Amino acid sequence: MDERDPDEPRRCRNCHQTGHNRRNCPNYRYLLGIMADTPIPAGLHSGPNVHDIISAGTAHRHTSIPDRVCRYIALTGFEGVLESGYQMVDHSLITSLVERWRPETHTFHLPVGEATVTLQDVEMLWGLHIDGPPVIGIDTYRSIQEWGAICEEFIGFSPAVGYFDGQRLKLGCLARGLDTKLSPDASDVECRQRARIYLLLILGGYLLSDKSSNKVSLLYPPLLRDLKTVGQHSWGSACLATLYRSLCDATNLAKSAIADPLVLLQVHCTQ
Repeated sequence: MDERDPDEPRRCRNCHQTGHNRRNCPNYRYLLGIMADTPIPAGLHSGPNVHDIISAGTAHRHTSIPDRVCRYIALTGFEGVLESGYQMVDHSLITSLVERWRPETHTFHLPVGEATVTLQDVEMLWGLHIDGPPVIGIDTYRSIQEWGAICEEFIGFSPAVGYFDGQRLKLGCLARGLDTKLSPDASDVECRQRARIYLLLILGGYLLSDKSSNKVSLLYPPLLRDLKTVGQHSWGSACLATLYRSLCDATNLAKSAIADPLVLLQVHCTQ
């Protein structure tokens, strides 16, 4: 039974502030890296907050990542991203930088000169590899049943049909997969599958996400087959290329949103 005082103002379920509800929460849009004046895409609230899950502090408190899983994540070279935690994006800063971005040179034209984010910056800030094989996948059509079998192999379960969107998977089902605690005597296969769930959340919701930030490409799971060799790929190059593409796309006046990884740009500016 609800014991709330009838005179107490209702609060948003996302940010616990008054004056709005969770469907039009400006802080939730801000958290997801979506411009405040753009509508919330349909289905955005279908799952838990991805950024809370991949945040180092929240991840350890909320989902309690087992040590064996952490070791597999460290083996892939993504522990730097996980340990850095999630940071709120300063949209005023990002907007100012977008206005100064020049697609022709991939640099910011500032009063003091030109500046940009480099591969060395990505390596220093997140520890991602900037050399090695490129991050590429084979764009092959598969049925939902085939994608389900691939998910069963790589992450330990086959998502419901409604979680698939073409060759992308909604991150909500991955987040819900973390609700089931890993038993202390879990096999190495189960630990690797749990590590891949975290990696897909990081890739789809943080590093290589689209403007929705709630779907991940199904081209990534095959790249995560052997966790010992995942770190050999040039994930830093893929991350920087995604940032460049997002900035170039945002210079189009017809666009009203920008994709990740904006935190990389923000951290670079504050260093």
